[in-house]
Amino acid sequence: MPDLRKVALFTNEYPPNVYGGAGVHVEYLSRALSKMLPVEVRCFGDQRVDAPNLTVRGYPRWEETARNTDPRFVGAVDAFNRSLLMAKDNLDASVVHCHTWYTDMAASWPVSSGACPMSSPSTPSNPCAPGRSSNSAMPTTSVRGWSAPPSNRPMR
Repeated sequence: MPDLRKVALFTNEYPPNVYGGAGVHVEYLSRALSKMLPVEVRCFGDQRVDAPNLTVRGYPRWEETARNTDPRFVGAVDAFNRSLLMAKDNLDASVVHCHTWYTDMAASWPVSSGACPMSSPSTPSNPCAPGRSSNSAMPTTSVRGWSAPPSNRPMR
């Protein structure tokens, strides 16, 4: 991808709202990438950071999410709502990385419109999930809409 100008990271977790490894990973990933190019993080919460080469925008829970909603679906409705909010905001990134499944839908609209390719974990974070081999310690990354040169392809 010769014109990599900006990276967008879409995630559920970002400090200070971290409850597992995904939030820690995206914090360090965004910090490292921002040393090379502009990075925009869209995450669940109320975070707001405007630093050189790093912008973070949190998307808070909509109060209507749980009102008259079947309790079994509140989490999914919340993720769907926040993904819609993330997707509706203008995106000027060269590539978007969905760091957690919660935000896959947020990136699917700009990707399907051809605005930019998307990178996402190709294996679930649950090592016992169907389709994940017992010897895969780390998820690999797939990029839809872009093919890396053979020397840069992730190892599987």
